Amino acid sequence: MTKIATRFAERLGLDVPILGFSHSVDVTAAITKAGGMGVYGIAHDAPDKVGGKIAAVRQQIGSQPFAVDIMIPKGMPEAETLESVRANLPPDHVKYVDSLAEKYQVPAATKKTFFNSILRTPSYFEGQLQALLDSDVDVVAFGIGLTADAVSRLKAEGKVVGALIGNPRHFQAYRDIGLDFIVAQGSEAGGHTGTIGTMVLVPEIVQIAGDLPVLAAGGIGHGSQIAAALAMGALLLLPSHGVPLLLLSLCGWSFRAACIGRVLHPPIP
Repeated sequence: MTKIATRFAERLGLDVPILGFSHSVDVTAAITKAGGMGVYGIAHDAPDKVGGKIAAVRQQIGSQPFAVDIMIPKGMPEAETLESVRANLPPDHVKYVDSLAEKYQVPAATKKTFFNSILRTPSYFEGQLQALLDSDVDVVAFGIGLTADAVSRLKAEGKVVGALIGNPRHFQAYRDIGLDFIVAQGSEAGGHTGTIGTMVLVPEIVQIAGDLPVLAAGGIGHGSQIAAALAMGALLLLPSHGVPLLLLSLCGWSFRAACIGRVLHPPIP
């Protein structure tokens, strides 16, 4: 497979400067084995399950580097219960959701899921963070929120640490806390980090980030878009929801070579 070199990809030991996010152990491993870096999202994993998921990825990929995405949002209540949270929901919100269920004939839940049975608190997030500190994962990315303490603790354990942002003002808040990279994620990535498009956001963040490596995310799903992001100064790419990397990892070398060829030899207009 053709190798595409950027200084940050070389630092991480990657054949191609592409990361792919997934909540699946198998997809995370497949992306990594394809020459990129799988990013496993632990949002749905209880703290006592995180270590096992990381070990399951490691079992498939051996010593290859991979990443984990964690969230530490601000303002989460510590002493609340699911019952008290439900009781404090605005009545208009409850009424609206009930009307949607009735309109579209959505049946009531019959079993517990992450979304209806887990209350995420500061203790929950601290437990997830501790699981990462105790693991051999190579890279940690903060998807939503972070603290300077969390960054310093991870770096003390030898982790490469970064964070997602969707606005230049986010970067100003993260500038001096010791991050190793920034992910400039445009609104095309599901609108998770803001309303600024990738083509506008990435070059602006590259310009103000100085020597800090910038990764591009949002709306990247084709070789020409990978080439565009590299041309804007991004050193790694995070395709939307990992789907292109899943294809790269599962569809064989001819397909991968075709996609990578679009980067090395883009068509002339």
